[in-house]
Amino acid sequence: MDELKKQPWSHMHRLNVTVTGGIVDLWGFVEFDEERRAIKVAAESIPDVTGVDDHLKHKPAYIY
Repeated sequence: MDELKKQPWSHMHRLNVTVTGGIVDLWGFVEFDEERRAIKVAAESIPDVTGVDDHLKHKPAYIY
């Protein structure tokens, strides 16, 4: 989360991140596939992360 907070494109209010045993689970909503890839790359760059499970979905029209 700290790494994503540094990014101007990140919409932290739409994300939830959990970490268990070095595995990062990404939950929430993204607007674009590029945003999804960037979030995953940011998570993978953290030391001791051994895997990233992407549960992100595209933002529905009714979420701000």
